[in-house]
Amino acid sequence: MKEFELWLDESGDFKSDAQNVRKGKNPSLIGGVLIEKEKLRNKRVDEEKIIGTKVFHCKDMNHTQEGAEGQFLRFKKIVESDLQLVIFNNEECIMIIDNNITYQNIMVQGIIQLIEYLKAKYGDVKLEILLDKRRDTTKKEKIYIDNHVYINRIEEKIVLENHSIKRSDFTIKDGCGIQNKKLMVADIVCNTILTRDSIKFRENGNSEYINNIYENEEKTIKFTVLQPALKAAFYDLMSTGRLGEAVAVLCQSKEKRIIEHCIKVVDDRLSEMQEYDIEFHYRFIELYIKYSLEISRDYSKCRLLLENLVKLFLPMLSKHVGHEISDRIEMDIRFYMLTLYTHMGDIKSAEKCIMNCDRLMLDFIGNWEIIVYRFRYNNRKIMNQVNMFDFENALSEAKTLVERCEAMKQAIEVWADNGEEDIKFSELAKALGSQVQIYTFLMRKKPELYNDAIKISDAAIAEFVSDEDIRRQYIYRSQLETQKEEYENALKYLLKVNNLQENAGIKELTDAMQRKSKKDIIYSFSAYVNLMAEGVLSEWTKSEEMYQAIFKNDHLRSLIQEQSEQHPYEIILWKCGSYEVHSGRISAGRKKMERAIGICFKQENLTLFFIGLAILFEYYAIILQYALKEKRGILKNIRKQYQRIYEMELPESMNRIYEDVQLDNDKWEYFYELSRRITY
Repeated sequence: MKEFELWLDESGDFKSDAQNVRKGKNPSLIGGVLIEKEKLRNKRVDEEKIIGTKVFHCKDMNHTQEGAEGQFLRFKKIVESDLQLVIFNNEECIMIIDNNITYQNIMVQGIIQLIEYLKAKYGDVKLEILLDKRRDTTKKEKIYIDNHVYINRIEEKIVLENHSIKRSDFTIKDGCGIQNKKLMVADIVCNTILTRDSIKFRENGNSEYINNIYENEEKTIKFTVLQPALKAAFYDLMSTGRLGEAVAVLCQSKEKRIIEHCIKVVDDRLSEMQEYDIEFHYRFIELYIKYSLEISRDYSKCRLLLENLVKLFLPMLSKHVGHEISDRIEMDIRFYMLTLYTHMGDIKSAEKCIMNCDRLMLDFIGNWEIIVYRFRYNNRKIMNQVNMFDFENALSEAKTLVERCEAMKQAIEVWADNGEEDIKFSELAKALGSQVQIYTFLMRKKPELYNDAIKISDAAIAEFVSDEDIRRQYIYRSQLETQKEEYENALKYLLKVNNLQENAGIKELTDAMQRKSKKDIIYSFSAYVNLMAEGVLSEWTKSEEMYQAIFKNDHLRSLIQEQSEQHPYEIILWKCGSYEVHSGRISAGRKKMERAIGICFKQENLTLFFIGLAILFEYYAIILQYALKEKRGILKNIRKQYQRIYEMELPESMNRIYEDVQLDNDKWEYFYELSRRITY
């Protein structure tokens, strides 16, 4: 346990702060110095040498020969010693009942925040606080206030307002500022900081030095009455030993100045911890990542968290743990980043992430855990190939991964040897599921793959254990059947997603979807709309029933109206708009397609760019087919977006998709077929 002393005084009247600030003056403050008791015991700090042999009180010295220069020289000695300046500001110009009550509240908030700060840096601490005796300035006779009136009240408020601070964490006593040289040191700090911009320091050129010290976080710890919410949350978590949660909360913020300040506290705390403690706290950070990635699906917040962790936390971590632990945690975080980027379709960021992950994976020893980890990582790399529309290579990689996972499953079965017939291996299930997705994208171009695809889909469904994973495979299967134009089968699997019998109707399906949250049905709803849009092309009669059911269902209708820009909303809008156009609702369909196009080109995302081009091509086909007057403007937009995309450095698989486009062609069928090259 680290022990500290805090010597405090006050400057200002605590009643005219708002008025003084309007006049350009500084608000009242409580301040002084913080010193580790060990340094006092070793005589590394000596208040006698700072003050000298005589009494020094700033107000009394203003008119003496020694005056401001003597004050400044002593202030410099304080700064150059092992003393840390501490300031409790009334920047908010708070006034509560009278100046005595205001003083008490500023003192309480300052001490609470300082103890939290010290606990955040060092864990358990003990703080001994020395205050100057206070006079009652609300009365004509400025008599000293009985310490029971204000010290006991301050102690009471600290304990009541912050349950993480124990009564044994601190003590408070008062002394006489004209006799006690520790309090004279506090007086010099207070008065100098309060009057730092006054003429007495400006005329000797000392004002700039004092302001620099005041703004230097290494020299001066500052607290305000109303602490920013982020800072308050961070210190509350850190002071109760929840470092992992504190780092996660911090790294989800955009408040750079607060982050830079607080991350230094994390660095100090890590230096006091053992490696196994640091690993333990990382698991809490990981829970935050998983929650935003898998549960809330708040990808913008997750991206901020992960990128801040890479920028701020990882470099710090490598100073406090061995490279084996820091490399594994870095691999974890970058792997989560890769997962996020593939979910978002951010190919460029994913490629950079893969380079870093490949480098880190080279040094990992090939034990059981690492082998499984490699399977998971390779599967994620395959999904990035899918985002690049590199389906042939992705399928080849997926088949290899499935073979390796099957070999591993056989090894598990031999090792288990307990008569259990149906051992499941999650990495094999995931690899099979990836194959199903790839087959779905290839199906429009290669319908002959259908029989192989359904075998793989059946195997994936059988290999998964959790209901959630199986329902996801039903969604993939529905999309697969849709691409093969097996619409009744596709509908059957959508019913399965929602735990309904195969003979259930569309109304029962939409009613079941109504009972689920938006995030739980967003992908199944995307599959629903896609089935509806593809079905109408073959005059499947249930397409219109599916469409009518959407707009009779408040929940599903609200999904169509959702203003989200997150995948797969652009697909939902595109396919719903496409259905409306093909069923004669041209105006409504165009509006939805325009919204989808807006989503695709608003973000720097190659996958969305190509989806956006496909929607634009279908939209232009509609303009040509119905001889609508916007032809010139739409073609101009196509040229603009096409040029913008094809001036980029594209993966070869993406470059091939539209490199041969003839934008001068005036056949609507040509542009419609172009749109069909993107098989969402």
